[in-house]
Amino acid sequence: MNGSATSVRVKRSAIGKSGRVRICKSAFEEASLSSGDLVIIEYGSKTILVEGYTDVLVEDGYVRLRWNDLKRLGVLEEDEVALQPYQPLGKAIKRGIKQHF
Repeated sequence: MNGSATSVRVKRSAIGKSGRVRICKSAFEEASLSSGDLVIIEYGSKTILVEGYTDVLVEDGYVRLRWNDLKRLGVLEEDEVALQPYQPLGKAIKRGIKQHF
């Protein structure tokens, strides 16, 4: 897991649509996300890119994913995953250059 990744546990979501993750408030804030931001979710060597939304109904320390997103990642409920904001390569390069000058 990346050093800036937030570690959370997974539960299956019965609401919402595929390609979205519902995130507990504390993890959403820790990852410095805004509603609708793209989020990278990592599990072992697998990653998926989904839209992230905070949801006060999601238990603290958890995210909720639809069954087909769980399947794409190869995770089961209660498995621990890492989530982090997606940054297009151009922005990451620019930020890296600014840190060196």
